[in-house]
Amino acid sequence: MVSAIEIINYLFKSSVCLLFLYTFYLLLFKNKASFRFNRFYLLGTLLLSLVLPLVKLHTFTVSSTSPFSSSVVLMPEIFVLEPFSSKSSTNWVHVFYIIYGLGVIYMSSRFANYLLSILNYIVKNAENSTNLHGYKVIGTHGKIPTSSFFNYILWDNTPLLSPEEQVQILKHEQVHVTEKHSIDIVLINLFQIFFWFNPIMWYIRKSMTEIHEFMADLKAYDTLNGYKKLLAKQALSQQDITFTHAFKSSDIQKRIKMLDGKHKATPYYSYATVAFIFMFMVITMSFDIERNNYLDKDDMDANKAFVLEESDNVSNEIFTIVEKPARPKDGMDSFYEYISSTLEYPSNAVAKKIEGRVYVEFIIEKNGAISNAKVLKGIDPECDANALKTILSGAKWNPAMHNGKVVKQKIVIPITFKVS
Repeated sequence: MVSAIEIINYLFKSSVCLLFLYTFYLLLFKNKASFRFNRFYLLGTLLLSLVLPLVKLHTFTVSSTSPFSSSVVLMPEIFVLEPFSSKSSTNWVHVFYIIYGLGVIYMSSRFANYLLSILNYIVKNAENSTNLHGYKVIGTHGKIPTSSFFNYILWDNTPLLSPEEQVQILKHEQVHVTEKHSIDIVLINLFQIFFWFNPIMWYIRKSMTEIHEFMADLKAYDTLNGYKKLLAKQALSQQDITFTHAFKSSDIQKRIKMLDGKHKATPYYSYATVAFIFMFMVITMSFDIERNNYLDKDDMDANKAFVLEESDNVSNEIFTIVEKPARPKDGMDSFYEYISSTLEYPSNAVAKKIEGRVYVEFIIEKNGAISNAKVLKGIDPECDANALKTILSGAKWNPAMHNGKVVKQKIVIPITFKVS
């Protein structure tokens, strides 16, 4: 089961991707005339933000000190808080689920409401539609402004328009249909359901709508001055529908500036920058850095070792640094989550405010079993025993691999007991 921490981490990484990629769009492409490229750049931004946080291409291992014969691999630290603090953390997890869930439910209902209202209108008036050049035109009689939705053009037949103006507007809406712009809008709205908290999504949606209008305007006009006058004439907007492309856009001035040729071509170096951005995002989001720390001899107090289990196989060679380290069968995240949720802070230790770091050493055998578990350095008999017992109660591990062979590996996990 995916934990709340993993969900929050994924949402955070995706939001960082959105912010990073959209910032580059504003800097490099927003006011450029490469509208088709801009469209697919924004769609790619959504896709990369969705996928990159899930991709794990490789793990770098970084050692903090040089290993020696008696060194052991030191795993990431586990924190155990007193019961009151642990309960508070759980409550905050519940609060996160509630707030995030309510946002998803609200955005989903909003999406469904808009979508069903359009589909309902189309279904009810489908028999009155007119086939024209492969798409269908439905008169709205002022209920919906002239707009497009997938293969349908919703035509407001109440304004007084000349035949030439009607042709211009129909050409504009036909571009939206043939270019399948409605797919972009639906995808963005679906993305907004799960990333409702991220304001970047609203800006991406606005930018995508601008790009659609620019693309349609460039292909729709016969005479530039006549088309600009038509845009000005249609500037008084009516109600707008979220999933349609209304000809009466509120950004008429931007569209007129675009038609005047005030959008410059995109420099070639901008495209090269996109390749660099992609590689940078892959490296930062898809590669993990795992630190292999080594417990120094000074921290290994043999006199304080609390041994729970011995093995007769310790005569075999035991490795510390291997090509493929041993890992819990259910994954490291699940193992750490299990230890954190199972390990109890002894009440006597809490009352005495005993806190500190317990080092638990163990060997992962060739069959994945844990052996030779002991406390290398402890803080309190009860804390030490609880830490040791919890480590041993975990699931089996996948053994380490070195030079193509299954080998034993010695591991140490530091567990910090902290009184709030």
